[in-house]
Amino acid sequence: MEPDFTGGRGRSLTWSGMTAALGGLVLLAFFLVLSMPAKAEARSLEAVAAEIASRYDVEVLRSSEVVLADGSSAYELVVMRPGGNSNAAFQVTRLLADPESGDLIPAFRHGRSGYDLSGAPRFNPGRDGADYIMRRDSLR
Repeated sequence: MEPDFTGGRGRSLTWSGMTAALGGLVLLAFFLVLSMPAKAEARSLEAVAAEIASRYDVEVLRSSEVVLADGSSAYELVVMRPGGNSNAAFQVTRLLADPESGDLIPAFRHGRSGYDLSGAPRFNPGRDGADYIMRRDSLR
């Protein structure tokens, strides 16, 4: 004897009806997984560099592919701002771009204990004796 699931509406749903509904859900989930887009292909380094140059009005001086600390790949772009009457004229900086989307990767990422720094050397003048090294390296 099969149990009767009326749900208070006067209709009954048997075990065979429930398994048919469950099979339909599994089939729907299968088709949804198949219709999901595949992982985006990595764009070329030249295409990403050209897009960054036009989007941010900078000149790309050098570009290369790098591997980040987490094992993922990124494009490193050394860019220079155009000349002008601002303090940022001819400023050179290094940017990281995602190969798949072409978007910039932020230098500060949230981690377990706050945020992770970019890995650049840190100087604490007057506290760790690094002020002598910083002055020596800046005069070269």
